[in-house]
Amino acid sequence: MYREAPCLVQGVISAMRRITVFIGNFGSGKTELAINTALSLREEGKRVRLADVDIINPYFKSSFRRAVLEDAGVQVIGPGVLGTLPPDIISVFDDRETCAVMDVGGDPAGATVLGRYKDRFDEAAHELDVLFVVNACRPLSDTPERVLTMMDEIEQRSRLRISALINNTNLANRTTAGDLIAGQEMLIDVARRRGLPIRFISGRPEILSEFAEKTGVFEGELFPIRIFMREEWMDRETE
Repeated sequence: MYREAPCLVQGVISAMRRITVFIGNFGSGKTELAINTALSLREEGKRVRLADVDIINPYFKSSFRRAVLEDAGVQVIGPGVLGTLPPDIISVFDDRETCAVMDVGGDPAGATVLGRYKDRFDEAAHELDVLFVVNACRPLSDTPERVLTMMDEIEQRSRLRISALINNTNLANRTTAGDLIAGQEMLIDVARRRGLPIRFISGRPEILSEFAEKTGVFEGELFPIRIFMREEWMDRETE
């Protein structure tokens, strides 16, 4: 769907399905999007559960922001001390009155964990969105061919079909609207080849506003996000 600028969305669209799975390459920004989506759904008055099913990356996990999420009323399910998934992850499928956001580990290896729940995902297919997050500034997702290869591998390992794409192209605090525009151009190519929609274009509000002004008409919803996972020391200038 194409949108005319400016069209800055204050949170996720209400039409999102009950279960949203974020997958993609390491460094794509899945965790930031999962946290922002959970908080946005909660702001819309929905009951929300965030399931951190990332058993690959020990450093950037949505469950590390449990305090922020739970203060907002979001229930958090995270891996145990040994990285094992808790049995109450099944509540994502069983509790039909609660929206579920799933933050999956990066790359095909991280997506493998979803395969064990294939039967439950199949049963919930009518209320499931699998969103593939792309940061075109990352080495393994900087060309259409690499993105398509990554998508194929993740689908094979997760045993799920990707339903839509997200442009989350960024260089952390050095991101420009030009970076996001270049990522959008590449992702449009990917979307056409795969026959999938671009669901969101995400980034900091000021970057999205400039993106909208420069592009005029674009495919997808603008999804402004707050940054939760980047520590202050990561952006300090080195002397």
